[in-house]
Amino acid sequence: MMKIEEINRLYNKYITKAENLFFKKQFGKSIHWLSFVANLLYEANLRFRDERLETLIFNLSQAMLFPCINFEPTRKYVFYDSFSYDNRGLAQQYLRALIDKNEDFLYITENLEFGSTKIYYELKSYSKAELYVVPNVGSCQKVRLIYDKILSYRPSKLFTHIKPWSIECIISFYALPPSITKYNINLTDHTYWAGVGMVDYNIEFRNYGATISIEKRNIKKEQILLLPFYPIVDRIPFAGFPIKNDEEKIILFFGGNLYKIIGNDNFFLRMIANILKLYQNCVCICCGSGDEGNMISFINNNHLKERWIYLGFRKDIFEIFRHCDIFINTYPIGGGLMTQYAAICSKPILSFGDIDNKGNFIESVLNTTKKITHTDEASFYQYLDKLITDKEFRISEGRSINKSVPTPKEFANAFVKLITTDTTQHEIVLNEIDYNAIIKRYAEIISSSDSIKIVLLKYIKLGVLFYRPRLLLWFVPFCMNKFKDKSFKSWIKHIFIYIYP
Repeated sequence: MMKIEEINRLYNKYITKAENLFFKKQFGKSIHWLSFVANLLYEANLRFRDERLETLIFNLSQAMLFPCINFEPTRKYVFYDSFSYDNRGLAQQYLRALIDKNEDFLYITENLEFGSTKIYYELKSYSKAELYVVPNVGSCQKVRLIYDKILSYRPSKLFTHIKPWSIECIISFYALPPSITKYNINLTDHTYWAGVGMVDYNIEFRNYGATISIEKRNIKKEQILLLPFYPIVDRIPFAGFPIKNDEEKIILFFGGNLYKIIGNDNFFLRMIANILKLYQNCVCICCGSGDEGNMISFINNNHLKERWIYLGFRKDIFEIFRHCDIFINTYPIGGGLMTQYAAICSKPILSFGDIDNKGNFIESVLNTTKKITHTDEASFYQYLDKLITDKEFRISEGRSINKSVPTPKEFANAFVKLITTDTTQHEIVLNEIDYNAIIKRYAEIISSSDSIKIVLLKYIKLGVLFYRPRLLLWFVPFCMNKFKDKSFKSWIKHIFIYIYP
């Protein structure tokens, strides 16, 4: 189990190491440990902005890159994407908006398998898009390649859709001429991310993230641009459920990253078990990825594997929503994309939330005034009972939230107005946020999650066994479970990636 005190010790040790390496002009090694620290801060969410890290990134930028004099921008844009993930994140929404408005842009990605993505084929068919994959080279060379590529394209605007620890590209962004306006697309609004100091405008998808950026990231309110998004739908044929066809069955569904259901003494898991106990005509389907071990053990220990079925990652996620009856939002951390899928599929949403976390309720993601989240168990179960026992009510509740998500055309039009005027197109309303409750919630997550251990292995490699020898006892069964569906050769390859110094 990892604790906040241990995370803080790791932070202090390795941010100091990164600073010392910088003074020795060992920039590549300094970047490595900066990335580790940023990844650590993201997973533990110790704070929303880190001045030591931002200062060091800026200093690296000053030391590694020459400022561009007499830069003349053109009416072209750059979109920098760390991910290039199909149907995940916010890249496709913005790229399609640029295409819809017939804009010229350079798309830069860190994904070395970009050529096999649907994003690649979509952009390849658009004549005004230039594509560039950042090669797998050393950090210092990568910084210069990114910087030179952007300058040579001569954009007037840069849109960043990046990992919270993408240090190389942030170093490049800090050195860009001020005539290039930098817009950060804040897809991880609920936790830490690096690069806040280079932002000219921060595009938020809800008031919760806008509030955190203003109160904790020290971004000015006039730099906040609010733009709700819509989900990308990929119509992959339905692969079915491993249950018998029965019209009387009511199919409950939840999904997403499984770290969102960790904590509060397994409250969410116990809630699902209780629902299945109360309503014998219900089955629960779960799709997701992450720390599934605790959930699977809970299902088995409660003899529920016939009625609570974990499907893992499914590409036909949209069809799963279409074939379920009720969507259950995750707790203690709610979902974003999943709730939007439920809305556009006209499925009612069952959601429980803490009163001290009101700004993070799914109403903010759906941009609706309709009350969806229940903060007391009595009203939650009362609403659940009506959804299960009254089919007409269940259908009408789903339809009532169908229009709460913007259409692609509405999004594209709002986006163009936003970047043309550099003013928000939606009112920013500050939420009341209990930051102590957030810290407590993440302390629970990191104490029982594998994510911090994976970060340690990723950066410290075999050295982690000297720091924390017992990690080896966890690492072997973790790999066996994570790569159980892969060949032996692939299994060895993935382990090698984790531990090779």
